[in-house]
Amino acid sequence: MSTPLGPIVDGQSRLRSGYKTLAETWAVVKEDWRDGRRERFERDRLRALGPSLTRLSNALDNLRDCIIYADRELADTDQDLE
Repeated sequence: MSTPLGPIVDGQSRLRSGYKTLAETWAVVKEDWRDGRRERFERDRLRALGPSLTRLSNALDNLRDCIIYADRELADTDQDLE
């Protein structure tokens, strides 16, 4: 038995790519948007996004590792029965 990890890896890659695009776009936008509303938006919405996505990415790494470990354990069990 081998669990396909492609969807996890693909989702993680898409999150990273999307965040990179957002950060690049935001850097351009904030140069022209200089008021209190921008500062509030950045503080209230964007600042926590990076750390949250990092935690999510780490959780996906852990999930992937757990799945790999479980697959190995199941494979070893199958061999012991033969």
